[in-house]
Amino acid sequence: MLIVLLSQKVLLFAILILIVYRIDYGNCNQNDNNSIHTCHYPTNFRAPQSPSYEYLYIPGDILLGGFFPIHQPPSNELGSMQCTAIKRERGIQRLEAMLFALDIVNTRSSHLMSSILSHSKIRFGALIYDSCDYEPYAVERALNMLLPSMDQCLSLQKRKDPPIIAGVIGSASSIVSMAISDILRLAEIPQISYASTSTELSEKLRFQFFSRVVPPDTYQAEAVVSIIQFLNWTYVAVIKETGSYGERLTDDFKAKLKNKTICIAGELSVNIKDSNSYLRVIKELYEDEKYRFVIGVVIFAQEDCVRQILNQTSSRHELLGRWVFLGTDGWGKKWYPVENFGRAAINAITLAPKLYPISAFDEYFKNLTPSKNTRNPWFVEYWEETYKCKFDHTPTTIFNHNYTRSCSDTDSTYINFSVPYFQEGYVHYVVDAVFSLVIAIQKLVDEKCLNSSTIKSLCNEFYPFDGIRLLSILRNLSFRNDLSRRNIKFTPNGDGIETYDIFQYQIINSTKTLDYFTIGEYSDSDLTNERIRIDLQKLKWSKYNYQYSTWSETQITPRSFCSESCRPGEIRTNTDSQQCCWTCRACDIFHIAVNETYCIPCSEQELPNLNFTKCIPIEEEYLSIKNIIALPALILSSIGLLMTIYTIIIFIRFSQTPIIKASSRELSYFLLSGICSCHLCAWPLVFKPYVLTCLFIRIGVSLSFTM
Repeated sequence: MLIVLLSQKVLLFAILILIVYRIDYGNCNQNDNNSIHTCHYPTNFRAPQSPSYEYLYIPGDILLGGFFPIHQPPSNELGSMQCTAIKRERGIQRLEAMLFALDIVNTRSSHLMSSILSHSKIRFGALIYDSCDYEPYAVERALNMLLPSMDQCLSLQKRKDPPIIAGVIGSASSIVSMAISDILRLAEIPQISYASTSTELSEKLRFQFFSRVVPPDTYQAEAVVSIIQFLNWTYVAVIKETGSYGERLTDDFKAKLKNKTICIAGELSVNIKDSNSYLRVIKELYEDEKYRFVIGVVIFAQEDCVRQILNQTSSRHELLGRWVFLGTDGWGKKWYPVENFGRAAINAITLAPKLYPISAFDEYFKNLTPSKNTRNPWFVEYWEETYKCKFDHTPTTIFNHNYTRSCSDTDSTYINFSVPYFQEGYVHYVVDAVFSLVIAIQKLVDEKCLNSSTIKSLCNEFYPFDGIRLLSILRNLSFRNDLSRRNIKFTPNGDGIETYDIFQYQIINSTKTLDYFTIGEYSDSDLTNERIRIDLQKLKWSKYNYQYSTWSETQITPRSFCSESCRPGEIRTNTDSQQCCWTCRACDIFHIAVNETYCIPCSEQELPNLNFTKCIPIEEEYLSIKNIIALPALILSSIGLLMTIYTIIIFIRFSQTPIIKASSRELSYFLLSGICSCHLCAWPLVFKPYVLTCLFIRIGVSLSFTM
């Protein structure tokens, strides 16, 4: 709701400025003779002029607008609009990617551009602003971009001077793109972003002229859930950045958790404008009892917030290795978030749309120096920040006042890039966005100027500029970028389609340095049921030893849970509304536990098994020959039986002797038979019971003693 209200305020502010400007200062009159519209504005109105580091202008027949977060947002000082430190990767590299793409377009030096623009003489220029990754600042620059065009009655324009802004590339963060989109919609100028992924931007009733070459966060949230399931985590914490990106991505994530055995321990919010929020969140995560068993911490935030989170984590020795962070494309494979705080990020798993590095851009960027790159007004500042030096002609700021070394772009220590260079992961998306817009504009020119004699350049029929038609052409594009080797296509909502790479931040054993390693990928394609693929051989875990301040590799995957599994014969009793948290209670005797949820008794003929998971029939127990008690009894019984039989034989052999006759011969035979029967009764007792043996035991024992 807060984001919606903010967007509405920004839109109302822009409409008010445009209406006041048009009514109070603008007075457009039509010349009936030639249907050319003339405009009269007060003499004190100034078009943007190029002062210190405010915008970059490249002349051309048609201009492409651009918004890049060259600097970090203003500090939390009330009312401050002053941008802070420069962003080397997310800002300068992406800006140079747009300039690189425009060079390719204007020189027709790629196969794609050569084939599309072979018949055209149109030169594409640029008007690029620093958004500072801050909505009010970006809105002010967007208005500054459009007002000079309105000075020439843009909506009624019939002439080519000055050149029109046909489309805008940017911005990076979703909330800034939303603010800019509200402004551009008023002028019907298509916008195409290279990094904004918020699901909210797919709502075309609000963001009609917005498109993007990256996929929305819906796929990303699904990828995060898949990774958590792969790691068998059931209980995680969420740190979200306030604003559209963090809040909407968190909502998408929670929606994907429905019907899943994964619970959220808590949602912790950080604010880029409130430096104390990071310390507060890390402290709560470490001290609150409900996070005691939480290992997995999902971060839905952009790189600036991620950097501050890692900063607070690395500042406390006992927190190193405490958590495994799971980051989204706001973190991705970027160097800036982990610079100087890499120890806190070890084991972290991050996501980013699949990388398509452009080797030609590496060569282009590595050859840039301040003396060669005068068109970029921020490059000198980038050079000073990168190499910690200062040029003599640049003003002293809070960012370079400590640099005592003098800068030089001819010194080999700089040109050899003593600071590691990595191509930022979204460079190819910037190039894709520029190529998409250029191709769509050229198709519109071909369509409008089909019957014109000036088909190779801009014809009069091209005016008034039709942004709605350009948007339609853009959404229906399908081509392959030969530089990034990537197929470009848009959904009906103007979203990009992509596969995500999965990275892990690991220790390189050979050098003990830190780097990102690709461990798998996630694809939302319906062509395969195996959406997530992670190589277990590449997945590596490191454990921190607090005593010796060293890291060691372990084969044990960290577990993130709320409650331990119950022991056999115990059931779960939930302690709160979370299905992942419980206490264990033992079942009564002769009961079994079913799925650790409830107890059921066994019947009189059954007993629980050893795991108390099912009832099994009671086994028959009987003596056997191997039994230590039965064996002596059988031996004695056998000896007694033999002696009795021997006695009977003696009685029979000497039956006619006087002594035998005198001993009641018939009665003695009867008694000896009973004694034999008693000795024989011991044998059926040590064998498995059958009908005959049971019958013999039942009758024989009583009969034997009777005899």
